[in-house]
Amino acid sequence: TVGEVQRWIRKNDVGFMVPFAQDRPTLQLAHNMGLNIEGYDGNPSEDVVDLNYDMNSKSQFQSLMRGLGFPVPESLACTGLAALTATVHEMLGRHSKLMIKFDRSSNGYGNTVVSKSLLQSDVFGFLNHTFSAWPEQPFHFIVEPFIEHVHSPSVEMLVTSHDVILL
Repeated sequence: TVGEVQRWIRKNDVGFMVPFAQDRPTLQLAHNMGLNIEGYDGNPSEDVVDLNYDMNSKSQFQSLMRGLGFPVPESLACTGLAALTATVHEMLGRHSKLMIKFDRSSNGYGNTVVSKSLLQSDVFGFLNHTFSAWPEQPFHFIVEPFIEHVHSPSVEMLVTSHDVILL
């Protein structure tokens, strides 16, 4: 229970949390548990929370990277299954395979590859069945052409009120 976790935190003198993502539910949990976020006195400001949220969404991160001049694959953002179905139909008209991603975080949670053969079936039904496996996720998606690759670089960093540390 929450009470047991709070007692354990007090007993073990835990004073801070190192969250994977500094989103609002995580900050609320830290507050409820009486913990600060590592690298901050208290919790990050609303501006920092907003920036972290944006950087933890694929669409906002891609927008930033494009603005900085980095090459970013073509992608379309959409919300809801009807819009996702229309986007998949549109993009499979130009590409043989697509990668569908939740418009959140940097990991591959929920990533799904579809090919042109999907157009021979009930696209909406397939997408509904596939993504209903993650009911806790908002139905905001990024759809991109599937890119064959050998390496998938990743960068993780710790953002504090004073600096950014590559992990």
